[in-house]
Amino acid sequence: MILQIDGLSHSELKKALASGEMPFLQRLVESEHYQLHPLYSGVPSTTPAAQGELFYGLKTVVPGFNFKPHDSDQLVRMFEPAAVTAVETRLQSQCPQALLARGSCYADNFSGGAAEPHFCPSSLGWGSALRDARPMILLTLIVSHLYSFVRCIALMLIEVVLAIVDFTRGLFFGNNFWAELKFIPSRVLIVILLRELATIGIKIDIARGLPIIHANFLGYDEQAHRRGPSSLFAHWTLRGIDDAIARIWRATQRTSRRRYDLWIYSDHGQEDVTPYQRAFSTSFAEAACEVFEKHLDCDCDIDCQTTAGSGIQLERIRMLGGKLTQAVFARLLANLNHKPQPPQIQSNARLSVASLGPVAQLYFNQPLSTFQRSTLARALCIETGVAAVLFLNSRGVIRVRRPHSEYNLHENPAALVGTEHPWPEMVYQDLKRLCAHPDAGVLIACGQHPQNGGHQPENPDNSAKMSLSFALENGAHGGWSSAQIDAFALLPNDITLQAQSGDCARILDLRCIALDFLKPRKTPDLKDLACSN
Repeated sequence: MILQIDGLSHSELKKALASGEMPFLQRLVESEHYQLHPLYSGVPSTTPAAQGELFYGLKTVVPGFNFKPHDSDQLVRMFEPAAVTAVETRLQSQCPQALLARGSCYADNFSGGAAEPHFCPSSLGWGSALRDARPMILLTLIVSHLYSFVRCIALMLIEVVLAIVDFTRGLFFGNNFWAELKFIPSRVLIVILLRELATIGIKIDIARGLPIIHANFLGYDEQAHRRGPSSLFAHWTLRGIDDAIARIWRATQRTSRRRYDLWIYSDHGQEDVTPYQRAFSTSFAEAACEVFEKHLDCDCDIDCQTTAGSGIQLERIRMLGGKLTQAVFARLLANLNHKPQPPQIQSNARLSVASLGPVAQLYFNQPLSTFQRSTLARALCIETGVAAVLFLNSRGVIRVRRPHSEYNLHENPAALVGTEHPWPEMVYQDLKRLCAHPDAGVLIACGQHPQNGGHQPENPDNSAKMSLSFALENGAHGGWSSAQIDAFALLPNDITLQAQSGDCARILDLRCIALDFLKPRKTPDLKDLACSN
């Protein structure tokens, strides 16, 4: 039984345990002798990349949550069913041993080879197992879990009241009306409904004795994006997640079909950020397009496409499935996210900006020389206020452009991540894979500054001294700062988690011990025991 708390860093978990926000997890540590391990998430610090490591054993399976496939002209985001299916099909062809084979999964980005995926982008809603079930079976399911369904409805009503109160507070502090309004259904349906439905499904799977079950609790990550990872708003969701884990634990203790080990981990952390648009009164895509038009010798304006905007609020609700749900929220998203767009200029030059989080991938449909890349990278740092820009030169070497300097990344990785970063070498190895990824941008802009014990960035503009996100959010991940790659694993004390490479265990190491745990154990022969004695 592997449970993921999406977006909860090791440091924020320790705060939650110390303040009593997660009493059951604290009980696991104190009474059940669980051990809390730091875990390196990998770069990019996103759920698809982390689950690619865990489910298929492959690092940096995507360059980010938002990117442009090399064989497509369109930007994609990794909650879109077609995009997720395309990536997972490739992963399945590269890895013959999917972790979740013969098992089930809930609210995951990838299915991990699970026979029964539920509430995933590639399998919306309950999945085929329940959709195809006979009416009498569904009736029996509802009756046997009537208390859980009633409890779910009651919790949703309470959360609606809390969401409306928080909506009012948000308006009082000057937040955007539509941004606050659309967060109400996200808060209720993701934080409560999806969590409770997943918990019910997991308890059913435990009773059936499935060999492996994986579930992702999204509530904390959803709230942390909105208010910040250390906010009371985000930490409130941890109490409900802790209670759900406690109910799952009790179900594993009661079942007679199979003995379960319960493992808990996170895929990445989050960092407090300032939205780029709030700091500079324009979107990063617009600013980047101006830089390209100014510094490239183009005869006409450059056409720019981007998926940047309000982040991913409401998008995960589609995982609940159902034609009515899809229709309602597709229209709601269209209404709330609608912004007047200028007429598209038909030209041969096209810039695509995948800017969701603190790292932006920039794609240009025409070849750029190393000199042009360096020129554009310098201009992006100075004129748009980003902290650094990465690109490959003609020899495939990673170059880092800062406002007033440029160097090869391999010569000094700490100059990019900061002298206080705990694992600069591990980040460097992941950045090599990231920049060489076939779907990576020709330029990679970074909104996070190195961690140098209070050292201010080179750019003297005060607005550029803060960590930036290119989406409208107060908490972000996807980059390589110590807060974003700060994951954890909470495991029974008889499970040894060791780093196979690097200074810290990473999610790939968690996969290795999971596969070892799932190996069939040979029953010792009585004659062998007699001989050994």
